[in-house]
Amino acid sequence: MWVCFFVVIVVAQWRDVALSAHNFSQHHFQTRFGSFRFCESCPWNMSVFCWSSFSQVYADVALLQVVNGSNLIQQISNSLDFLEVNLWNEASGGFFAECSLDGSVVDRSVQFVDDNAFAGLVYLLCHRVGDRMKLPFSQRCLPRAILIAQWLMENGWDDSFGGGFWWNTLRPFKPTNSNSLAVVFFAELFDLTKTGLYLSWASKTAGWMESILFNPNVGLFQWYVNASGVNPAMFAYENALMVRGYALLSNDGSWNKSRELDLTNALLQNFWSNQFGIFMESTISGSVSTVLSGWASLSLLESGHSDTICQSNVAFINRHLRDASTGAAFTDCFPGGDGRRFNDSFYLLDTSWLQALNAFQARLD
Repeated sequence: MWVCFFVVIVVAQWRDVALSAHNFSQHHFQTRFGSFRFCESCPWNMSVFCWSSFSQVYADVALLQVVNGSNLIQQISNSLDFLEVNLWNEASGGFFAECSLDGSVVDRSVQFVDDNAFAGLVYLLCHRVGDRMKLPFSQRCLPRAILIAQWLMENGWDDSFGGGFWWNTLRPFKPTNSNSLAVVFFAELFDLTKTGLYLSWASKTAGWMESILFNPNVGLFQWYVNASGVNPAMFAYENALMVRGYALLSNDGSWNKSRELDLTNALLQNFWSNQFGIFMESTISGSVSTVLSGWASLSLLESGHSDTICQSNVAFINRHLRDASTGAAFTDCFPGGDGRRFNDSFYLLDTSWLQALNAFQARLD
């Protein structure tokens, strides 16, 4: 009885943090056009960005699984409407990165692989949750994810450096984040459709990453490759995404489970702080981040690894990177001392991920 009571209390705490983050975003970032501004007071406060907007959709679908909300369902539909009408490239597919609050001005100069792969993952989540809950927006999601996959295959990959996905259509470098997101997206799309083409792309991308970006001495994937070579910096979330990618590929029987387990061990050895109970962001900073540290633990959790790590990670973020008076999230901080933050501004991206992390934790507990 006492265990059940404790679980109910903990779930309520996660859920309440998610709700307060959602409420802040509604009142401070949402516009009358159905869009979400990037921030309130930074130089991009009149801009809508693909990455942060799909992060809000991701957070709202996560919250929808732990609260009853017809308003949430409508908000998800409205967000997808705005993004599809204003940021989708009708000529060649894929989402652009930025537009004005009303969508009347669109930056058509560049499209990002990581934006689109992440958007594809959000559409797959919308499809799964919407289909299970019989929600109207579910019907649009899988077809759109397939269109995104087509854009990635046709526009993101070439044979430079032996293959791999570029960061964006300007082609400055080929990073782990774009490629790990592509692995997870294609593997999840295969899981839903059983179309062998998507499994082939997931496997091909993972194989290229191992040949070019993997550091066997550390057991982790490095930041990116360009004409100057491989940048040796490493980020926790990118490697955690590949743990998720390996888990999906091993579930499909196409890869050995040992890759997932080895990468998980290297991730924990190099980024997990037992002292603070949080994933450090990278090998080039001593900071932790709401988005990047949080994403690292969530990817592990989705792969079936330790829920206690995710709980500790989210609890740290809630204590040190959440403003209790507003419910919003800060970007990053140092874990030691007083948890000093780098700045006290609020951004949609951070607050949406605070919402998502707590909503997923509430659902899993």
